[in-house]
Amino acid sequence: MRVERPKGDQASRVRKTALVREGVELYNRARFAEALNRFQAALAAGKADARLLDLEARALHALGRKSEAIKAFASLVRASPGHAPGYAGLADALLDRGRPEPKRSP
Repeated sequence: MRVERPKGDQASRVRKTALVREGVELYNRARFAEALNRFQAALAAGKADARLLDLEARALHALGRKSEAIKAFASLVRASPGHAPGYAGLADALLDRGRPEPKRSP
């Protein structure tokens, strides 16, 4: 039996799906910088969708990159006004913008 390799668009979708899956696993292990890299690679590998844009914005927010997270969430809700989690993420990021950074132990 011969197994054929995915071609063209199918290969791109397979790669994008694998990158998103890896990113979610990394995010869930609090490895936000690595997760962000996977999400951004997935965005570069194919058409952006609301879920992927949301994951990218959440990773930025988790990294404390508040301004970038706000811009990413704002872009998400403009592009996908029906994606309710985007509004919640935007609200959280805007609230966090006004909060001071937590003090870190020396």
